[in-house]
Formats: sequence, C-alpha cells, structure tokens
Amino acid sequence: MRRFSVRRWGAVLLAACLLGGCAQAEGGQGQQTQTKEKTSLYDRGLAVIQKMDTMAESDSYMEMMGGSPEVLEVVSDMGKGDYSAPEKVWKVTVPEGAIDALFDAYGISLDSVPEEIRPDLQQRIVESAPTLVGSQAGISFIAAMSLVTATEYFVDQELTEDTIYFYMYGGTCSGAVVFSVHDEGIVSATGHFVSNEMLGEMEDEDGFGQILAMRGLAGVQISEVSPR
Repeated sequence: MRRFSVRRWGAVLLAACLLGGCAQAEGGQGQQTQTKEKTSLYDRGLAVIQKMDTMAESDSYMEMMGGSPEVLEVVSDMGKGDYSAPEKVWKVTVPEGAIDALFDAYGISLDSVPEEIRPDLQQRIVESAPTLVGSQAGISFIAAMSLVTATEYFVDQELTEDTIYFYMYGGTCSGAVVFSVHDEGIVSATGHFVSNEMLGEMEDEDGFGQILAMRGLAGVQISEVSPR
C-alpha cells in the first residue's frame, strides 16, 4: 500500500512539473536576448544562478513573493551560499530511452501519446528534472524552489538538444539550469536551487548518474564541463 502511494505521488508531481514547464516555455519566446559575442552555456547558467542568489538574499523580493515562515527560512538558507565559483559542473542530457524509463517508474503508459508530440513531451520532462530531484527534500524545499527561480532567453543556433547543467557547490544548495531549445534558435535558461543533501558528493560521472537514477532519471548522459 505504501509503495502504491509513493508511485501515485510521483505521478502527480511529474504531471504538475510538465504543466509548469509548458506554461514557461510558451510564455518566454517573445523575450529574446541577442548577444554580439558567443557566450558559453557555462557562463549563461552561472549568471542565472547568481541572479537567483540575489533573489534569495533580497528581503523586499521575498516579502512581495510571500510564503510561509518555514519556506522563507529555506529561502534564507539558499541565499547564504556562495555561488560565484562552482566546484564542479555536470552536463546532463536526457535521451528518449531515459524518458520512457522515467514514465515506467511512475506506472504511466506512453502508448496513447501521438508520435508527433513526443518531442514536446521530452522537452517538458527535461525542464521538470530539477523539480523531480528537489522533491526528495520535502514540501518546504519545493515551495522555496518555486519562489527562487530565474529564466533568461537568448539565441543559439548551435544548441540542438535540451540540456541541464548542474552547478555543484559546497554549501546547503547547488544549482541546476535547464537550457530548452525552442523555434528559430531561441533558448530558455531556467535555474533552480537543488538540495546538496539529495545530490550527495559524487566525484565522477557514474556516481552522479547513480544519484539521478535514484530520483527517477536513469539512463541520462553525463559529462563534466569547465569554463572557457
């Protein structure tokens, strides 16, 4: 009975993540940021995380956003971290086979999903990955994640697949930035804080992959990236 309840909660959470990702992608395509010089995804993601840090440190911003005392305490902890220089950055891509495994883990069948909309579904699953990871840290942390998130838009014709960068820090939280590819080369970069307690301290790709697999993201492709 307990196992069923966990699967059911996971399915509901996944559905909520996908709906949220849908609204976010559709709402941002009109906000394009043109850059004259090529900026790396590493630097773009780092800028998003530092913007989130500014949000978490701002009492005025948090007062406007609202939230329970417990949630605001989590946000305060997020803002105490130093996010200027990550210790390690993991690049994660999610192939279609990993998406099938994720749905199977929650007892959801994709047989009724038309083939032509599967790419849209895959994009929303990738966008929801940080929330799926963060969900293991509890309700208050999920609520704090929703308050402290930032999105930037830019044009990058070279990026062809949705990608996640996990920026690992030594404090309470690390950061995850999802780069989602839209029409006409538009890319959205959406950042979330994720709990270090959930991610653990893994030094190699296999170890980090095991952590993600425990959160339902099995079969992803992982590599380490460095600033350039």
